[in-house]
Amino acid sequence: MWTDTYVQSQGLPVMFHTGSSIFPGTRIKYADPLLLDDVADEFPELTIIMEHGGRPFWYDRAAWMISRHRNVHIGIAGIATRHLPRYFPNLEKYADRFLFGSDWPAIPLDEEGLISRVLALPYSDDIKARILHGNAERLLGRAKFEKAGGT
Repeated sequence: MWTDTYVQSQGLPVMFHTGSSIFPGTRIKYADPLLLDDVADEFPELTIIMEHGGRPFWYDRAAWMISRHRNVHIGIAGIATRHLPRYFPNLEKYADRFLFGSDWPAIPLDEEGLISRVLALPYSDDIKARILHGNAERLLGRAKFEKAGGT
């Protein structure tokens, strides 16, 4: 049975859509990042990824969530990359919590363009590397290691 406790014990990350959606029938009120506050408290070892960082209504709430919960992360797919410093002014402080994403197939795949936009951000090379791959490697590597029976 796949319960939150099982997923947490396996070190598997869980991704939630936060923010707006273009899909008919979507209920935006359920995409508020604050709805994950209880989940993050109840399962402190569960890796939670808030995809879209609350776009566009709740960037501040997503930022607050990563400042409150060490197990919460923000996926930047579908966010205008050049505005990340404005939307998340404390990104450098929480650089280990941001994950690159393309939002494909909703946004046409342009990997090189998306990567170049991250590389153009006014952050250190280390922070850009964390966003582009380091954080995902760490989170997914942990899941892979724990699933294989590691400690």
